[in-house]
Amino acid sequence: MTDQRWEFRCWPRTLLGYDRDLRAKYAFAGAETRTDRYFLVPGRRNVMPKLRGGERLEVKVQRRVRRSLQLWEMVLSAGFPLHKEDMAILSLHLSGQVPSLSAGASPQAVSAELAYATEVFDVQKQRILYDRAGLTAELCIAASGARWACSLAFECEEAGPVVAELERIGLQGFPNLSYADALQDPDILGQPAARSWRG
Repeated sequence: MTDQRWEFRCWPRTLLGYDRDLRAKYAFAGAETRTDRYFLVPGRRNVMPKLRGGERLEVKVQRRVRRSLQLWEMVLSAGFPLHKEDMAILSLHLSGQVPSLSAGASPQAVSAELAYATEVFDVQKQRILYDRAGLTAELCIAASGARWACSLAFECEEAGPVVAELERIGLQGFPNLSYADALQDPDILGQPAARSWRG
């Protein structure tokens, strides 16, 4: 399966004002609490394999960047057990690492296998989703380890509606940072750098 969507995600200090705005202008589309496990390839932020809610393996790849937007393609979304074709897609995006076929038997098996080739992050998410004519908005409180942060995201198959919404709300000054970026940023969800002590 393939699914491409233009995305923008920022990490403001609070969601209160944005929540009121979205409730007034969008239709409520759902709420959920779940834990996703990300398997980040060292040195790469344009590919995001993750175990979604402990049930499905997903792989998203960043295809393009246009102004402040990122075009992400879902190249894999599969339940367990994974098929041979699923494992081939996963291997293709793991910088040459080739997981064994047995790794696709269960979420536990694939987690154990990918831990050798990736950096693993568990992220607890509390999400509220809104929709307006195909434009999806997400408010999220995300936590990883001892760190937590607020996230506001928009995505759509077309870039225009996302750009217009960013301009309407006034988000042009915020950087567009995916979870791959945030999990490696000590100011968001990444772990602070270790201090160097001198005697």
